[in-house]
Amino acid sequence: MTEKFRAAGVTLTELRLLATIGKHQPLAVNEASSLTGIDKAWVSRSLTTLAASLRQPGRPLALTPQGKTKVQRIIPLAVERNERLLAGKRNRAIFDKTLDEPQGQIGKLNEP
Repeated sequence: MTEKFRAAGVTLTELRLLATIGKHQPLAVNEASSLTGIDKAWVSRSLTTLAASLRQPGRPLALTPQGKTKVQRIIPLAVERNERLLAGKRNRAIFDKTLDEPQGQIGKLNEP
């Protein structure tokens, strides 16, 4: 599946950034970092690669028409990847359990 992303000209990190920027634009770099959970420095490095897909450097992050086209082309690949990752009841149960455990621990942190 990663080969399909490479063929589309993006990494998984870049895909996350493009999709997030497309949904929430315009964004500051720190907002993109917060929304994606990607380190701010890594976001900045990724922006260099994505320059053709983003509007003017130094301004809030927003997609160019080329960037919008790229996102429309790669979102189906991301959906397919997610569906494959969660395929089957067993995988879904493991995924849900993995998410539930940290959430339970977070609740305990707020207890006196």
